[in-house]
Amino acid sequence: GVALSFAGAEESLIVAADPVQSRDALSHVIRNAVEVSPAGGTVTVRVESRGGHAAIVVEDAGPGPNPAEVDHLFDPFFSGRAAGRGRGLG
Repeated sequence: GVALSFAGAEESLIVAADPVQSRDALSHVIRNAVEVSPAGGTVTVRVESRGGHAAIVVEDAGPGPNPAEVDHLFDPFFSGRAAGRGRGLG
């Protein structure tokens, strides 16, 4: 019950990144966005050029992180979910 919207950058971008790791990380972030979005919501994924760098933006209509978890969002293997349910990607 959640729509996905994709938009590319206005210009061609060259990205130096590991394709497997990038795919895995992005798929986990998108899956998380879909899971926290309410029914009928939309998850938007877009690529932007920011000062010569590529940025991948994922937006959802979920509630956002719990304020107590914000300081740990980029800690390796942190998950705000119950044990065994999260993917450990913040």
